[in-house]
Amino acid sequence: MAEEVLPEELYHSGNKFIMQAFKKSFWTVARYSMIMFSAHIITGGRNTNTLRLGTKKQDFLEARGENVDLPLNTHTDDLPLMARVVSNKRIAGSSFGDEVRHIVIRHYGKMRFWEGQKIGVIPRGVDSNGHRHSAWQYYVASSRYGDNLGGDTLSLCIRKPPKQYLEGKREEDLTAKDVCSGFLCSVKPNDAIMLTGPFGKELLLSEEDKSTDYIFVASGTGIAPFRAFLRRLFAEHTRISHAHRGTTLLFFGVPNQNFLLYEAFFKSIKLNYPQKFGRVYAYLRGGIKKDGRKVFIHDKMREYAEEIITKLDRGAHIYFSGSMKMMGGISIMFEEECALRGIDYESWVEDLRKNGQWHIEGD
Repeated sequence: MAEEVLPEELYHSGNKFIMQAFKKSFWTVARYSMIMFSAHIITGGRNTNTLRLGTKKQDFLEARGENVDLPLNTHTDDLPLMARVVSNKRIAGSSFGDEVRHIVIRHYGKMRFWEGQKIGVIPRGVDSNGHRHSAWQYYVASSRYGDNLGGDTLSLCIRKPPKQYLEGKREEDLTAKDVCSGFLCSVKPNDAIMLTGPFGKELLLSEEDKSTDYIFVASGTGIAPFRAFLRRLFAEHTRISHAHRGTTLLFFGVPNQNFLLYEAFFKSIKLNYPQKFGRVYAYLRGGIKKDGRKVFIHDKMREYAEEIITKLDRGAHIYFSGSMKMMGGISIMFEEECALRGIDYESWVEDLRKNGQWHIEGD
């Protein structure tokens, strides 16, 4: 099933709009054409950006000064924050029971976090021993300003445990992640929800140098922090979005085309910033190489090995998010590509870590 496009992520193409409108009414096209002609006169024919969200500059949550503390563990398991669900939308899925949901939660401005951090969720109810369920941590899929730009919400990208995975399992056999993800996928608007955190400092977006190039590598719902990064870099009216001069390359491993999460948003970035943003997909259940092997995310990265290594040698930052099983193939790929270039792989990666260019923290 195709993704349900989120309202703020509709990418606007004049030609696409005209074709859709033409099916409805000739006069709709005529009115739209007059509007577009007027806009062309007003703007002098300049290409206007159709991606920016809102009209006001977002700066009220920006860190200021040299001694700004990263928000960490503001809300604990013993004293969680009581928040409310705003919406719970199915954004991807298949006929086999797999689905991914985008959940917006209102924290009333009491959960301060930075992009790349995690939030803990405590499921309702108790386990088989009568104890409160354990919290599970998820990367936040929105920027600090939230999808509504008001600074009072956050968003999560959650994969619902498939039915075939749950069949035959007793409650005590379920992991904390199983329980929490199942709970989140069932919540309804206005439901109360307990949050902890924020947590993590390994995946924070490096914003010191405005010319920094970024390389994002994600699998599945590990795309969440990168959606937050990309909104901050390309869609919101923040200081970094207007000052950033570097490029961003996204590698995204998904089961198949039904799970191209946030694809409308990524298309809109490519439409507005074709020279600054690129995306590469690895279809884990569909791509087959000539030798009959499946195509994995490290195979797609190998195709761009020269560009990736060159960028990293020039100061780019690389981020990994999602199932850490992907790191085995990625490590081998880098080791082999480094060997071809006469680079000692272990020393190369260690230097990247020391320089703060290598960011990894598994889900």
